[in-house]
Amino acid sequence: MFEIPIDQASGLREIFEPPAGLAVVPMTAAKSGMGFCSLVTNIAAGYARLGQRVIVIDAGIAGTAAALGLRTPNDLAQMLSGECEFEDVVVQAPDGLFVLKAHKGIPQFVQMSGDPSDLFLGFRRLEKPFDVAILAGPLSEVAAMTREQDDLVLVTNADSGALTATYAEIKRAHTDHGHRAFRVLINRANDQHEATVAFKRLAVTARRFLGVGIEYGGAVFRDAAFASAERGQCSIFGVNTKSSAAAQMSQLVKSMQAWRLGRYVLNEN
Repeated sequence: MFEIPIDQASGLREIFEPPAGLAVVPMTAAKSGMGFCSLVTNIAAGYARLGQRVIVIDAGIAGTAAALGLRTPNDLAQMLSGECEFEDVVVQAPDGLFVLKAHKGIPQFVQMSGDPSDLFLGFRRLEKPFDVAILAGPLSEVAAMTREQDDLVLVTNADSGALTATYAEIKRAHTDHGHRAFRVLINRANDQHEATVAFKRLAVTARRFLGVGIEYGGAVFRDAAFASAERGQCSIFGVNTKSSAAAQMSQLVKSMQAWRLGRYVLNEN
């Protein structure tokens, strides 16, 4: 796959990328209505503003491409079958990020290979390699493409219904896929206290009934600027780079450097 020579200038990009390799951020949400697509878009744009070359692998039916108003006529499935090339599938968004529609392709890839590195390393072999891949979609596909030791990122809200649904997803990922590393992001929180209390409820329940520890990924607080960005089908940085909402996203992306993200490094020997 991706039979394109490695860009000789890739070494210059390494100064923006400690450590080397493709960082994979696997993201899922237990149910709709939690601002998942908007959050994925903003995180991707935040990485792009740090000088990273970012691709969103859009495994959801109504995902990032739709949130950005992008036309994505081709799917990863067509590339896997040889019907088209990578350039025919990927679409660039105004915020400097790229989107790869993969609603059909990821389930097909899981059946074909089962080894995530077969896909992810392809993004490092491109003439212009990607530094970050955000895999966003349903738990079944995202969990199958995430190694057990890497953080599986779950987006939730602070209300009881969202936390109950998120616990059920953690249980499913642990039982069906053997995952033990989870990172939880509380989206659309009213304040830090609400977010912290919600996370502790989830963490205590997961520890008590599953014997699984989950890590706090942080909180994104309600801000009218996020709604403006959604209406404009862009990231928060496309609305106002100096807003408090933009500052939130920049800080979140920087903090993600400490997460247990999957790293896929080419063996050049």
